[in-house]
Amino acid sequence: MATTLAPPAPAAAVGYNDLTFGPSMTLGGNWLPVTGSADSSGVKQNADGSITIRGGDANHYNDQINTGNTQFGGGAYVQATLSFQNAPGGWYQGADGWPAFWGTSTSSGPHVETDFFEFMTPGVSNKFDFGLQDWQSSTSVTWAGDGGYGLPTAAWLPANFDPSQQHTYGFLWVPATSSIQGYAEMFVDGQQVGPTYHWNDVGGPYSSIDDNRLQIILGTGSANPMTVYNVQVWQGTGADDIGNIIKGDPYQPPVQIPDPQAVVTGSGPDSLVLKISEDAFANHDGTSDAAGDAAFTVSIDGKQLG
Repeated sequence: MATTLAPPAPAAAVGYNDLTFGPSMTLGGNWLPVTGSADSSGVKQNADGSITIRGGDANHYNDQINTGNTQFGGGAYVQATLSFQNAPGGWYQGADGWPAFWGTSTSSGPHVETDFFEFMTPGVSNKFDFGLQDWQSSTSVTWAGDGGYGLPTAAWLPANFDPSQQHTYGFLWVPATSSIQGYAEMFVDGQQVGPTYHWNDVGGPYSSIDDNRLQIILGTGSANPMTVYNVQVWQGTGADDIGNIIKGDPYQPPVQIPDPQAVVTGSGPDSLVLKISEDAFANHDGTSDAAGDAAFTVSIDGKQLG
């Protein structure tokens, strides 16, 4: 029986009642492996619709899956239900990653990286860092906390907090107006944790978050395999998102990615067989048409076949 989702309390409190993304997760659909390959990205789709991230894989940026060109602007409440194994391996020189849930703009201009959580303290399961990084360019950054820089950022959880159990982690972003500061807050299991960050409407630190859209990203290190059960994005009516408003629609089970279909070319004694799974191309990277059919050619010795 289908269940209609109600907005989480932090979203409803600010009028974010439109579900613009999720909650179901489809690897190669609304969630993309960072390398384009599930195996080399260290991710897999489970029978219950969740996605497991084994962590590491030479990716210390903690980006094993992301929403690609599906990005969100104009304010949002982004919530993930997930778990990860073991006490955090944390940050150290040479670490291959740590549990992280974050968002950033893919713009090369001024933008804000939003670290919803980073469990960076080795052996400590009830504390994470929550911060904003204001990138004026690809090399110039101002930090609002995150790892101890600037404002305090530690988000402390109950002493018996067990990250191996399912918990909800939610990031609230409310844009600034000409008369009211914008702000960002973090919630765990519906309760605010960590600081509230503020910014002014135009030109001040962190204000560029309101000028861009966020790509949502999840990753971890090899010490802390992670399972993500669902991700939801809630926004206000008319928000500047690049998602499809699902407003009021019932929860849908995950769509299984079909097996690749064979394409055979050649009429001689030899043939070339290609297997292309087009779902991964569907309107995410500019290499497919409106129907999601992958656009590609095959050439041998410079001569196009088919």
